[in-house]
Amino acid sequence: MRKITLLFFATLFLPWVAFSQTQLVIEVTTDNYPDETYWVVYGLNHTVIKQSGTLLKQTTHRDTLALTSENCFYWTIYDKYSDGMSSSGGGDYKLYLDGALVAQCEDPNFGDSISVYNLGAACTANDAALLYVDMLYYLSREPQNISVGLLNMGNGPITSIEGFYKVNGVASAAKTISGLNIPVGGLVTIQHPDVFNFETAGAYSIEFTLTRVNGFEDAATVNNIALKEVEVVDGMVRKNMVEMVTSAYCPSCPEANAQVESVLFANPGTFSIAKYLPSWWGDLKYVPGNDQRIDMYNVGGAPFLFLNGSLITYWPTFTEETYENYLGEVTGLKIGINSYMEGDSIFATVTIDAKETLTGSFSLRGVAVQYLCHENTKGSDYYYPTYGYLPNPEGIQLTNFVEGETYTFDIAGSIKDYPLETGSLQDMIVTFYVQNNEDRAILQSENIKLSYTSVEPAFSFNIENGVAGVDTAGLKLVATSNRNLFNTDGRPINNINDHIVFKKDAITGAAVPFTASIDSVALKVTIKPIYGWTTGSTYYVVLKDFATLDGLTLENDTLVFTTLPYISVHEQTAELVKVYPTIVSNVIHIQSQKMVTVDVCNSLGQVVLQVGQVNGHYVLPVNKLSKGFYFLKVQDTVQKQVVKFLKQ
Repeated sequence: MRKITLLFFATLFLPWVAFSQTQLVIEVTTDNYPDETYWVVYGLNHTVIKQSGTLLKQTTHRDTLALTSENCFYWTIYDKYSDGMSSSGGGDYKLYLDGALVAQCEDPNFGDSISVYNLGAACTANDAALLYVDMLYYLSREPQNISVGLLNMGNGPITSIEGFYKVNGVASAAKTISGLNIPVGGLVTIQHPDVFNFETAGAYSIEFTLTRVNGFEDAATVNNIALKEVEVVDGMVRKNMVEMVTSAYCPSCPEANAQVESVLFANPGTFSIAKYLPSWWGDLKYVPGNDQRIDMYNVGGAPFLFLNGSLITYWPTFTEETYENYLGEVTGLKIGINSYMEGDSIFATVTIDAKETLTGSFSLRGVAVQYLCHENTKGSDYYYPTYGYLPNPEGIQLTNFVEGETYTFDIAGSIKDYPLETGSLQDMIVTFYVQNNEDRAILQSENIKLSYTSVEPAFSFNIENGVAGVDTAGLKLVATSNRNLFNTDGRPINNINDHIVFKKDAITGAAVPFTASIDSVALKVTIKPIYGWTTGSTYYVVLKDFATLDGLTLENDTLVFTTLPYISVHEQTAELVKVYPTIVSNVIHIQSQKMVTVDVCNSLGQVVLQVGQVNGHYVLPVNKLSKGFYFLKVQDTVQKQVVKFLKQ
């Protein structure tokens, strides 16, 4: 990794030149610590016009300056100890402009500094000084905004400015930046709305010109241009990947969470993050895959903090000052994400642009996290708990990156198997990162908030171990949901029988005894009738009173099927036909010694193909059937036979 150090402007000291047009008298009375105090007179472009000399203890110092009346100045007094001149009764200051008192000390405890503006006849309401122009990173192909430092030199607030920038002499269009509220003497950093991108590495000249203030031409043009020469390198800024092992139960975790979050929130846009709750703490929000990531880092407790794959020794040392050491790292990879969420499913297209050639073993890993979790087992809110892995905890294994190449991956996953909370689906973030498998260093990460589209919940029904009325001895109904389902009050489902109605002949008919179970991981409800089956009867299975995490309900999803009017295959005593093959793609051969009637039924006992009468050898085309299990229903005037086959 290469590190970028940001360079800031330096104050320029100009030689003192006397002018007679305007006279400024500065009178300062010091307290007991004069070595802590000094003052400076600044000109329009923030240049130093005059600075105080040696100040003596509890002494009144008087300085007279002659200033040109065609200019505008301001005066600032500083205290190195940040308590003003408050010792032993306090000091004092007075400023006179052409004999008139224009400012005096109102509180000797003025902190680290206090300023007096609009010293000069040329001071107007619409004057601003450009102090510097800069960009966050000097990197090629890293889109970013140009920033300027602006000082309000006028005698009223600044609400808008207009300006343009030049890069190597090529000018942008002038843009107005409104909605400002810069008080007199206010110094702020403003971003130009345009996003600029250095196409290649090399030397660049960045220049910003201020043209209008508050809709009027700037009163003083001498301070309206800021210039910076920079050297741009080829690469991308690494977005830091923060991984944290935490829990609702460990005593120091809440404090650690708050400490880490305060540092990161003070540096927005610089990080991706995932928090892992281990299984051994028994947290309700544990999800499969967390332990695998924790084991990879070989930790056995909480809290632990990892930054870009490296352990932060002790979380209280993770401060804004230490985090600054991780900002501006340059990497050879850039990750782009286009991702969205439908129901409980996540779909993502991930691109990796290689700006340099990298050899070795790498993995592309994805993680879905909730921005803010409200249902911690201890009742406290916390940010970024992990709710799923994309496509899995192991990630996609990669070998080598070639400079100039772009790698694209279409990834799909689901978080329906995990312990989410109400409202979490609209609050999800997906992060992808590239990790070196050899030293665990994370080379790049990126994250986006997922757009969410709701999907109506529904069950798909299947009858396993036979067809109703054919293999009733082992009949098992399986209903698979497309969504993670809960009770209508948001609680997990503990008794699935409360959600099932099983009736004969009608919804209001006789109840059929059954047993049922729910597999919350596979989202399957399995129903087995105990007894009460009869041939030629209609049965109703109703699944009711379910809800999803985004507030949708599933009230009455119903399966209706009819048992066929003949005996089970397990009770057959004769073979009417020979059928081959039983695993087919195109045709089935039926060999009969006498006239029989043949129909094809699906797994619900419904006739999907009426073959009719067959005698001798018959070739049955099945190529138009969908894939799955089917049954040949064969009968003559006396006997019946059922043959099961699989359509591939």
